[in-house]
Amino acid sequence: MCRSATDPGGPRRCPSHGRAKLSRASAEVAALAARAAGIARYLGPAEGFLDENGSPLAWNGVASLYQLDPPLNGYGQVIASTVDHVAAVKSCGTEWGIETFLFGVGEDSRVDGQELPGSAWGATAQQALHSAGYHNGEAAG
Repeated sequence: MCRSATDPGGPRRCPSHGRAKLSRASAEVAALAARAAGIARYLGPAEGFLDENGSPLAWNGVASLYQLDPPLNGYGQVIASTVDHVAAVKSCGTEWGIETFLFGVGEDSRVDGQELPGSAWGATAQQALHSAGYHNGEAAG
């Protein structure tokens, strides 16, 4: 029987709680392992894509299209948008550096505006993809 934090000798977890937690942890490890084995193939510049409202996107910096295997958060294609002169406020002043955002591309060429895992200040496109669990593959085409 599980005990609460207010019970004498608590908290303890029952065996079923431990099995459920182990099952969830195993599934998370499997997902991370699959992502770590992922391949990102460069497809070219990200041109002609639409925002969520259907308007053409204009990128700041460099935007590149990648094919991902396996998909990242349901997206088989992502755009890595990299700006090379971005300010980051630090306790000792402003620091300038590179920043890359990863965005998912839907089947209708619309780009989801939510950042995907791997997006980071201080990261190139390759570093952002690597942080998301993908390694460079051969160029498609």
